[in-house]
Amino acid sequence: MSTSEHSYGSISFTKSGYSQIMRHLREAFNSHQDNLYERTLALYTRLSKVSGKEKRALVTDNAFTYDSFSWSCAFTQDKYALLEDEAQAIKTELFRGTNGALCKPRKKAFAKLTNKRNDFSLAIAVGTINLYAKSNTLGWHVEENNRAVFGSEMSPMACILFSYLKRYTWKRGEGGIFFYQSEHTLMGARDGFDPTEERHRFGNKMNKYEKREHERTQRPARKR
Repeated sequence: MSTSEHSYGSISFTKSGYSQIMRHLREAFNSHQDNLYERTLALYTRLSKVSGKEKRALVTDNAFTYDSFSWSCAFTQDKYALLEDEAQAIKTELFRGTNGALCKPRKKAFAKLTNKRNDFSLAIAVGTINLYAKSNTLGWHVEENNRAVFGSEMSPMACILFSYLKRYTWKRGEGGIFFYQSEHTLMGARDGFDPTEERHRFGNKMNKYEKREHERTQRPARKR
């Protein structure tokens, strides 16, 4: 069923906590880029053995399917988590020659993050994961689109992020919330319901309402 939806939020870390998540995501992205290059190189090797007219037919728009964000090449029958933009970039790299001739993929086309990069953005299906070194914060943004949140959470970098956060040892004061809105929650707002839902909650950090309630319950009772 189609659902127009979007999501946003952030997670605050201590300086050491931010350093951990930042390095993990940076290394994961670089590994992903290496994997894409090796798979594209293998595809090039197989395509180079095919006659000219048949090469592009094997890598058509339908060869790279956008089904659960997996790369399913009709020629190799290989499946690998891939974004739609990445699939298009691979096709462009392979057939960048004169009149669309097949070319060997270049390593530099699969750029990686250097160790000097402490803040950066990682693409997900319909949005970004943003790392902000100055504030030790991770931001999450999914643009409004049909099933955009579901698709974005299934993206390679998002899966790595959520997997890491499940086993991360949260420090005091760390945490955050990813919020969610859809056409259905907005309809509920007409009846007085809050159109914004919590999609994911992380760590130990309380939101302002919980903090207010916590402070209220911690106040000493008045003497009668």
